Amino acid sequence: MIKNIFKDIKNTSDGVAIKKMKELLIKGAEEKGINMGELLTPAVDKKLEDLIRTIIDEHGYKKLASEGFKTYSKK
Repeated sequence: MIKNIFKDIKNTSDGVAIKKMKELLIKGAEEKGINMGELLTPAVDKKLEDLIRTIIDEHGYKKLASEGFKTYSKK
């Protein structure tokens, strides 16, 4: 039961981080003149999410945070 709760928390955290990192990568590419709306097909979108999940799994949130990545912003 507790294991499932922690798994749900991690999945939720990963989902938020993936969404945020994807937005940042797309925005950065578009700022460099790449038309991501045209390139981001469902297959490419899935691969991008898989890549981001691999980065999170490989390096963890501590490393990402030290690089300046944050999933929230103060308004």
